[in-house]
Amino acid sequence: MRVTFEGSGAGSGPLSWGQLDIWLKMTAVGHAMAMGGVRPLPPGTTLDDVAGELRFLMSRYECLRTRLVPDGDGPPRQVVHGSGSIELEVLDHVDAGTVEARFRDAPSTTPTSGRSGWPSSATAGCAATSSWSCPTSSWTAPARCS
Repeated sequence: MRVTFEGSGAGSGPLSWGQLDIWLKMTAVGHAMAMGGVRPLPPGTTLDDVAGELRFLMSRYECLRTRLVPDGDGPPRQVVHGSGSIELEVLDHVDAGTVEARFRDAPSTTPTSGRSGWPSSATAGCAATSSWSCPTSSWTAPARCS
C-alpha cells in the first residue's frame, strides 16, 4: 500500500558533524544502525488508521524524509524531500511474532540500502493481534528532529 505525504523543510546540505560521525561508523561496520520496534495496536485499528499515522510521521519529521546522496569522493550530502510516498508493507493473516521477525530480520546492509528507499519502513500485520513496526535509521536524523 503506497502512502503519500507532504512536509515542510525541503532542501539539501552537508551532513552535520553528528550525522557524519554515525555515517562513518556505519560505513566501517558495513550495516545501518536502525532504531525501531514492534508494538501491538488497539483492537479495531484499521489499515487506514496505520496509513494515517505513517503519513503524519513522514510529514512531521524531516529525518524520515531525508536521503543521503553521493557527493564525489567525500561523505554524502543529505536531501530532505518535501513530498513523496512510502510503501506500507501489509502482511495478511499473520501474528505479532511474524511482524517482529520481519522487523528483526529486515536486510539493511549499508547506510543507504533501506527497503523503502527512505531511512524508514513500516509493516502492518493483520490478524487477531495486529502490530506495526517502523524502524527509523538515526544516521539521517538532523539534530532538530526529535
